Amino acid sequence: MNRPLSTPRGPKRRFKVTEEGRVTETQMNVGAIAVELGLPLALIVLMALNPKATPRAIVVLGAVFPALCLYVAVTISCLVSGGQLDIFAFFAMWVMTFAVYVAAALGGLAMSFVRRPAGKLARFGLGLLSAPVAYFAFVLLVPLIPW
Repeated sequence: MNRPLSTPRGPKRRFKVTEEGRVTETQMNVGAIAVELGLPLALIVLMALNPKATPRAIVVLGAVFPALCLYVAVTISCLVSGGQLDIFAFFAMWVMTFAVYVAAALGGLAMSFVRRPAGKLARFGLGLLSAPVAYFAFVLLVPLIPW
């Protein structure tokens, strides 16, 4: 398996993944949309396939529910206006709320380990209450991160 150093390894790429080594705006949007819509979908599928995971998954779902409401409201507004007035808001919301969304999901995940309350609606409410707490913790911790 001795190859000359000039021989390329792997398949040649026919399209550019990035522009000059940077992630494009479209890639950021697609990635954020995939995570922000994929997580609730994955949680719902998990709850349907594994009922034992429901008590934990429903707390995380409750934590990201406020963000999902925002996404639905902005999407409806964009559709009603025909994309004329708030198309920027539709494309910007995914990337601009990504860090807060992840913080809320992690806060919901942390709160899902609390055993009480036991009811599904109460656990969903626990997730709803964990979202602002996770956001506040996020705001406090961000300045400590060495960028």
